[in-house]
Amino acid sequence: MHKALIVHGMTLGMIFCLCAAGRAEDSFAAGQALIQEGKYDQAIVELQKSVAAKPDFWQGRLSLADAYMMKGDLDQASAGYTDVLKIVPENTTALINRGSLYFRKKSLNEAAADFTRAIEIDLNCLTAYSNRAAVHIALGDVQNALEDYNRCIKLSPDESNFRNRARLLALMEEYDNAVQDNRRILVLNKGSAAAYNSIAWI
Repeated sequence: MHKALIVHGMTLGMIFCLCAAGRAEDSFAAGQALIQEGKYDQAIVELQKSVAAKPDFWQGRLSLADAYMMKGDLDQASAGYTDVLKIVPENTTALINRGSLYFRKKSLNEAAADFTRAIEIDLNCLTAYSNRAAVHIALGDVQNALEDYNRCIKLSPDESNFRNRARLLALMEEYDNAVQDNRRILVLNKGSAAAYNSIAWI
């Protein structure tokens, strides 16, 4: 009889877990849809239901943090990304987003640490290199910023990355190299007025 009760109890537990998971997924989907509609307060309510139903559901926590960020509640967003990282410490999206919030709050060393951690996890994480370069510039460390922009271009030699490096090179008074990067932009986009103007200004 005891064995039957144990089996019955396990079955009820499994059913409860499945129901909780279902509620979490339903609220998560509803929250995602509300974010797309720009209804952040309503999205937050649904996503809070999602994580309440399944506390270790990191996808729900990540979307909840995103909703707070889009709403402009930076403290709640930062706390949310920290919660995600407690569950999945190597989530580069949470690291990059939290680092961006630190940057906006002028907590530059914390921002650099998060971007560096994201790079340690994924050596090809373009956004982390680009964001860390911005932090280095804010800290006055132009050489390390240049190294990060060089890496960005190696990973993705596109107009945006050449423009970022060209601006930094001009700031460093390396005008010939800045002109070369603007000429590379014109190869990619012959109609780039910004590149023509930068060459003329330099």
